[in-house]
Amino acid sequence: MKITCDIIKDLLPSYVDELLTEDSRKMVEEHLAECTSCRSYYDALKGADNIPAEEAEALEEARLDELKPLKKIKKKMNHRMVIASVVSVICAIVILFGVYVLLFDRDFYTPYEDAGITVTESGKIHIENDFSNKAEYDFADEHVKFFFVTDTFITQRTKRDQNEIETYEDDFAQIEETIEENVAGELVRTSHYFDEVYYPSKEYAEKLQDGDFMGSITKEEKMTFLEEMKAASVLLWERPKFVNGESNALLSVRFTAKVESLIEDKNLGTGEPRYAIVEVFQGEPMLFDVGLEFGKDLEVGKTYSFKMKDEFVELPTEVYPLEALISIYNLRLESVSEPTENQMGLKAVDVSFKKL
Repeated sequence: MKITCDIIKDLLPSYVDELLTEDSRKMVEEHLAECTSCRSYYDALKGADNIPAEEAEALEEARLDELKPLKKIKKKMNHRMVIASVVSVICAIVILFGVYVLLFDRDFYTPYEDAGITVTESGKIHIENDFSNKAEYDFADEHVKFFFVTDTFITQRTKRDQNEIETYEDDFAQIEETIEENVAGELVRTSHYFDEVYYPSKEYAEKLQDGDFMGSITKEEKMTFLEEMKAASVLLWERPKFVNGESNALLSVRFTAKVESLIEDKNLGTGEPRYAIVEVFQGEPMLFDVGLEFGKDLEVGKTYSFKMKDEFVELPTEVYPLEALISIYNLRLESVSEPTENQMGLKAVDVSFKKL
């Protein structure tokens, strides 16, 4: 078997220290006699053993000094690799978060024709779809509302199971009444309602969602913006107008309700209740002005029959709820009495328009 130089070089340190067996020693010597490369390697090993200890130590220190710059470079490279790894992880997290927001969290405007909205003449809105958000922006002083729906990137492209579809309903015709104290300390009845509801275009929907823009425009600019937006929007609902501008009917209203609480008029300082929160059968609590004349005789927890003064009014084209009638026609209380059996339950509200 031919002995390679690599095997001989592995054995040379032991040969120099005279640690080999007789057969191994002879094998090495035979190879050295023929191979000049291994002979030179052997001479170098043999010469290193004859260098004084001080000189060998100095050579080692010199060798270490030569390696110091390389160690610094290696250390810097390791440091940069750590920084690069951290930056890569942070970038990956940011990218993943951005993708999540884009796909699942960010809302995109849904055009009117894709929203599946139906609105009745009485103002009832119906959306049979699971949109992620319903946006409403009110111009209360002008009694105008803008309504639109948005969806995320994923849900826009996901076919919804019929059982998972949610039904959204609202009442645009609802009239809310509150009693608020003005700067003079007077209690004032305020009605909150909308006569027009629009579905804005994408351009104006984005402007409505831009708080900086809406907060920067003046009142005059806001009115101009409102008219421009109405012209570019779809009219969802409009409160029906009266048949004509003249009184053509006599309105008579009577209802039975339980008094939930009484509120005094702080501005007068009499301590007597002027407003009552009442609850009609199967209805929502309602606040109205009973006046000092009747307020002082009412008791919380008792049920009364309230008769409003008849008024000559314009005949409406739709049926309004009780609270809306009192507010729209500014009806005032005429009398309060104990209710009869025929004035309870489903017959608690009696409203009639007698044509003139």
